[in-house]
Amino acid sequence: ARTFQLVKQSIEGGAILKVLRLGLSGLVSVVALTLLVVVTQLSSWTASGAFAAPDAATCTWNGSNGNWSDSVKWSCGLVPGAADTAIINSGTITVNVPTTIGQLLFSGTFTTTITGTQPITIATLMTWTGASRLRGAGLTTIDTNATLVISHDVGSTAAFERPLLNKGVVNMVHTGLYAALVPLTGYFTNTNTGVVNVGGFGILKPYKFINYGMVRNSDNNAAPGLGGGDILTDFSFENYGSIIAQHGNLNLGALIYNYAGGNITIANGNLVCYNQFTGHADGSILLNAGTLSGDGSAECGVSNTGGLVTPGASSGVLLIAGSYVQQAGGALNIKIGGPDLKGY
Repeated sequence: ARTFQLVKQSIEGGAILKVLRLGLSGLVSVVALTLLVVVTQLSSWTASGAFAAPDAATCTWNGSNGNWSDSVKWSCGLVPGAADTAIINSGTITVNVPTTIGQLLFSGTFTTTITGTQPITIATLMTWTGASRLRGAGLTTIDTNATLVISHDVGSTAAFERPLLNKGVVNMVHTGLYAALVPLTGYFTNTNTGVVNVGGFGILKPYKFINYGMVRNSDNNAAPGLGGGDILTDFSFENYGSIIAQHGNLNLGALIYNYAGGNITIANGNLVCYNQFTGHADGSILLNAGTLSGDGSAECGVSNTGGLVTPGASSGVLLIAGSYVQQAGGALNIKIGGPDLKGY
């Protein structure tokens, strides 16, 4: 059994037990009871809150404005939970209680919105299509074994205005997530177990991107700008994990701050520092610590104040298209090879 809940209403001098719901192996038995009980203390038990859906239910939001916990607005008549699939393709839904959902299929027009101050956790899968918006101050978590797939039609845009914590996998297939002014709540944090695959055609524009896991490009991207699966922040990209630019362009915006534990690897690809929103056509990697290495190009300036730059992958060329400034705390290791090193 998955669900056992009691709901009652207080009345003068007693209580009415209104509904008893049992969820037994996917079968829900609903017994409507009206029972008058005379009690001396009505505080002996309290209502347990919103009903949870039976196992593996598929529930569609009815397109109105309301709270996630309102079972009347879900097609299944119950509130979807950790084993269920929620479909939201119209309306505005406020996450008013801490929520865990198995699968969330999120689409619709620009007026389709998930908002609220309470957290929502994705246990298995979330798909984000159309021009729908994530708003509010509540945290959206992609759990360790979950995947978020962002796929929008070319030309459509949606707003990234809600903090997101990724513990699983985020696949940017075709992405148009940006707003003219991204609020301070629009943080994207990729944890040490998180992987973000940047590909397709489009833009992810959080206020700030903080990486402790892995960010890599997943296809042979087009030129930077409007296309190439760019992550362009309103403020900064902070790296404490792994960035891999491979087989094409990976554009991470105008300012990339690399800190202790952060490793930027260029593997026959191009790391691009370009942000069309801020007007920075030639941005910078600020190497406070960590490493910049590989074989390919960094179409950025590099300020090495405390990190290590190691061109090549054993052998090879690392092209820095912008200026390179190294201060006393930085290091540059270059391997010199050839049949005769007497002249070096």
